[in-house]
Amino acid sequence: MNPAKESTTTSGPSALGKRAQIWHAFNALDEQKKGEVLKSQLKVLTHNLLTGLGLPETDDKIEAFLPLATALSFKDFMRFVEPILAKAVARFCNADDVPILLDRLDNVCWFICSRTYVSQPGRTLDGDNCFKIWCVFNVLAQSGDDGEDPVVPVEIDREEAEILVQKVHRFIGIGYDKDGFRRHLGSEDRLLGFPQLLKLVEKYLFGVDASVVNKVVAEIHEQYVLGVLKKGYLTKKGHFVTNWKERWCVLTPNFLRYFVSRDEKELKGEFRITSKCTVENVNDRSGSKQSKFILKGEGKDYEVSVPDPITKTEWVTAFNTAISYHTQLGKESPMKTEIRQRRLSRLARMERLTQEQQQKLKQKELIDSTQQQLDQEMTKRMDAERRMQEEEEKRLRDQELMARTKEELEAVSMARAEAEARWANETAQLERQKEHLREMQELHGQLSAQLEKEQKAREQEELSRKRQEE
Repeated sequence: MNPAKESTTTSGPSALGKRAQIWHAFNALDEQKKGEVLKSQLKVLTHNLLTGLGLPETDDKIEAFLPLATALSFKDFMRFVEPILAKAVARFCNADDVPILLDRLDNVCWFICSRTYVSQPGRTLDGDNCFKIWCVFNVLAQSGDDGEDPVVPVEIDREEAEILVQKVHRFIGIGYDKDGFRRHLGSEDRLLGFPQLLKLVEKYLFGVDASVVNKVVAEIHEQYVLGVLKKGYLTKKGHFVTNWKERWCVLTPNFLRYFVSRDEKELKGEFRITSKCTVENVNDRSGSKQSKFILKGEGKDYEVSVPDPITKTEWVTAFNTAISYHTQLGKESPMKTEIRQRRLSRLARMERLTQEQQQKLKQKELIDSTQQQLDQEMTKRMDAERRMQEEEEKRLRDQELMARTKEELEAVSMARAEAEARWANETAQLERQKEHLREMQELHGQLSAQLEKEQKAREQEELSRKRQEE
């Protein structure tokens, strides 16, 4: 598991601005990738850093730093080693020696971590070119919130990688395929580690002649790392033999190096740029070398000539820029200024994008809230309409029920009236039948009485007759 990203900012002076390089060495020792390295290993690393810089050993013991810990994170290690390096440099070196120390520190850190990178399968660049690309990578490394120190793990933005690839294309004279770059890198990887950048550069240099590869990598290294301010021919006056010789010159913030030819294979000498250097104008005289100036240094002066006043102005400006790098505290090279400005521009774009996204999110939340309110109002309205419809349907059902009930009541009333009429008629008929029955009963009684009377009369008559017969 890779350690979480963290800023390496600590209190105290910066470790010569080389935290990215030290992180590579630290990371090479962190074989388990746990974000920690044993103190015993870090003790050796501290010794190598001081020895490589040509500085004496420190009395500070890493065992006494955070004594309960057996291993340190990179941030904690920087808290230990950073003041040691800064104090040693301040005590034993003058300001003009610092650039040399920086180069030594690069070499020490690369020696420790190079095997991790160079020994990877399929590597096509040699060790020297890998080192130069590594130095470029560290220049491009993402800075922390303070804009100075890198965040770890050390990575670069894909925009810087793309600019680097464009330079490679331009140096080897082929067109740049932006879509091909994006397809190769993918759309989601915004940050690249050094192995990714190295693989990317190798992809675009694959099949290119080795001499061209060396030249391309050297050009890139010069621009990004050495901070080459200007290159071109200068006609230099000799010191012992005062004749004029044309030399190919390369100016960086720390040196003016001059070569026999522009292939830069045969170095004839170098002039060290320090804070004590000055550029002195030489008035042009008729019949003499035109557009001359003198570069004054510590114990050595160079009188040079250029073809025209415009070229003279360019070189004088470049020399003054190199000198100001040493005279102004915190002065950075033009390339680093350009990189920093691009980083600030990216941060500004990301800030604007974040603000736009936040604004869109707020607008979306407002729209969602408004829509929710509208939905709630619509729901309420639909509920009200539904209730009104239900009430109307209930009213219609009640009306229908009342109508049916009325009809049923009327029908019942009519049926009752008819039943009552039938009952009255049947009652009348029953009364008549009862009366008739009574009359019949009376008649029957009368007939029965009459019959009985007649019966008795016949019996009397019969009895009388019998008596008479006797």
